[in-house]
Amino acid sequence: MFPSSSVVAIVFDPPHVSDAGHGIVGAAEWADRYGTRSPGLRGDNIAHLFPPFLVAARAVLQPETGSMLAKIADQVHTGTKQLQHVDFVMAARVGSARLLASTKP
Repeated sequence: MFPSSSVVAIVFDPPHVSDAGHGIVGAAEWADRYGTRSPGLRGDNIAHLFPPFLVAARAVLQPETGSMLAKIADQVHTGTKQLQHVDFVMAARVGSARLLASTKP
């Protein structure tokens, strides 16, 4: 789709709530609005999406000067805090991406 090393900036804004449109989150309206009806988004968190995204991003992002902005939110699923921002950083480190992280309280 894009030539290697041709993209200056990438923005990643995945769905932040797995199982949206189910249970307390609401009816199908949420699933339709946020695109979370897919079986690949059902589960404890969305961390499984990070490694393939990072591989694809690295393939097209300009080395040394390319930038990636990722909006990652944590969630509570089945009573357990899912630290998705930590999962993203760990996935990026495994792929040896250089990171500049900023978090707001």
